[in-house]
Amino acid sequence: MNQSSPISQDFIINDSHNIDSLSSSSSSNPSSSSSSKCSLLENEFAALDLNENDHDPQLADSSILGEFFSFQTNGQKKFVIKSERWEGKNPRRGTEIFIGKIPRDCMEDELIPLFRSCGTIYEFRLMMDYSGTNRGFAFCIYTSIAAARNAVAQINGFEIRPNHKMGVCRSVDNCRLFVGGIPKRLKKQEIYDEISMVTDDVIDIIVYPTLLDKHKNRGFAFVH
Repeated sequence: MNQSSPISQDFIINDSHNIDSLSSSSSSNPSSSSSSKCSLLENEFAALDLNENDHDPQLADSSILGEFFSFQTNGQKKFVIKSERWEGKNPRRGTEIFIGKIPRDCMEDELIPLFRSCGTIYEFRLMMDYSGTNRGFAFCIYTSIAAARNAVAQINGFEIRPNHKMGVCRSVDNCRLFVGGIPKRLKKQEIYDEISMVTDDVIDIIVYPTLLDKHKNRGFAFVH
């Protein structure tokens, strides 16, 4: 989003439904991906000079992390499997897991090999703070439902650090995002246009007016 954007760069996107679901066994909704998407990502990375040679040396030395293209965007580190590593069908519903209670200094060099031991990872997303530490949670999409179930069974409650156990569960359906920090003067269409600039497939924006002035929003919106 450019500097002239009326929406603050500090707005918050929450996925609290997943965070609250550590004890839930609800069905999941994995990100729609395909092997063709991998090829498109490769071309995109090539255009941006995002290749293995640009990675941190520690990542380049890891045979497991070498299976992925990695980049950081929109407050998350994202690792996507290379097309030569996966030529199967789209990951099905039920292949994504939510990982919570991650130590803030625990990074992909520890997490990905651990979750890779349960099956082939299609995509791994580690949520990051601007300070460089993680936000305590991540999402992992496997290439099969069996691998996702295995990860929940094997790693939920795993003590990754002394007295620090992680929580792992199936990621639940949640197509609604909360966006805060919106200037109250903005209209619904203006918010829709701004959100559409930074993400695809926006279906609708839900905005609530203030009680005293129906022409102003309450400073937040829900994005579908």
